Amino acid sequence: MIMKVAGKIKDKVISLRETAKAIVFAVSLNLMVYPKAAFASGSYTTQITNLKNVMTTIIVPVGAVLMVWGGVRFAIAFQKMDQNGEHSAIYTVIAGGICTGIGALISALG
Repeated sequence: MIMKVAGKIKDKVISLRETAKAIVFAVSLNLMVYPKAAFASGSYTTQITNLKNVMTTIIVPVGAVLMVWGGVRFAIAFQKMDQNGEHSAIYTVIAGGICTGIGALISALG
């Protein structure tokens, strides 16, 4: 008699466990398939705008300085006939151009 009752309880627990798994799966699938819309309020967008302004204020002058410094290094290396120094200086000029271009791109994206 006790074994019969224990068997029924075990079957119910297994059934309940499978039902709980199905419910958790359905809820998580619903959250993944149907994402909820989230909108940023004004305070978050102003912080991003401030960060963008600081980045463009810093990156563009640094890029210009790198370009000038690379040009000077190239002139010195060219005078000394140092090919490794010339290559390094050209990379510095290119890095300065990339920094200036990134600043212009960030400004253009708004």
